[in-house]
Amino acid sequence: MSAVPGKLLVDGVVRVGGTERFSLRMLQARDAAHVGRQFFARHDPAAEWFDDLRPAPGSWWPA
Repeated sequence: MSAVPGKLLVDGVVRVGGTERFSLRMLQARDAAHVGRQFFARHDPAAEWFDDLRPAPGSWWPA
């Protein structure tokens, strides 16, 4: 998925601490230090674009 911070891969849905989250990874990034970095978004089945997602509590989020 293309987004402002770069290209993202949605790895799937994972359960962390009893809460479902989307697992994402940066494939390409404007900041090379972010390439390959995993992060989590709140699970939202209605989300269609990266901009629809919100950071999971305590997760790093690309700027």
